[in-house]
Amino acid sequence: MPSRSDIIRKIIALQERTVAQGCSEAEAMSAARLISKLLAANDLAMTDIELRNSSCEQGVISTFSHSAYEINFCIVSIGRFCDCKTWRHVDALSGIEYNFLGLPEDVRTAKWLYEIILTAMGRELVSFTMYCKETKTRATKKRTSSFLSGMAGRIGTRLVEMKRERDAETQQSTGRELVILKSDIVKRDFEALGINLHAVRDKGKSRDAASFRSGHKAGGRVNFNKTLGG
Repeated sequence: MPSRSDIIRKIIALQERTVAQGCSEAEAMSAARLISKLLAANDLAMTDIELRNSSCEQGVISTFSHSAYEINFCIVSIGRFCDCKTWRHVDALSGIEYNFLGLPEDVRTAKWLYEIILTAMGRELVSFTMYCKETKTRATKKRTSSFLSGMAGRIGTRLVEMKRERDAETQQSTGRELVILKSDIVKRDFEALGINLHAVRDKGKSRDAASFRSGHKAGGRVNFNKTLGG
């Protein structure tokens, strides 16, 4: 089995191959699946004692907006995929902040995955508005919001499914309950922060059903499966 340092270096290298740095969207999404496997390998490379002695770190994504983005529909799924505690905070200056608490490699991956999904949603939105123009349909705020909500929801579901598969494979091959162990570590460090969370119900918005379905299909097209070369 590769050493932890080798695994972490490979994770960072894959994360650097993003859309913004010349990597195609399909390659970036493929990297997410590979990184998922590398995160599992990283966990397996640590003994239970090493995991228990690990410390979590907190990663914050500032949106600089006080309006909830549609990506909010998959934030919790990103956290689950990366074994992170996730919560939202509203700051007077930086607006809505998404917080991830977990092991360093998991937090780094959660923040990276957020940027990748945000980029994918932006690209699909451009295609959707062009389609609306071609079909002489107004790309109203309601339609575009419905499209993005459908896409984010579908991506979130796929991330949860991938995580469930990864956990099942790990449990079957090793017999170790890594999910429970990491969850206990995150819970311990979250309680040490002394943060009291409370549920906030977002105001319901009416949706355009056709646009939501189009977004759902777009979320299904995001490629998590193609294998990266190199």
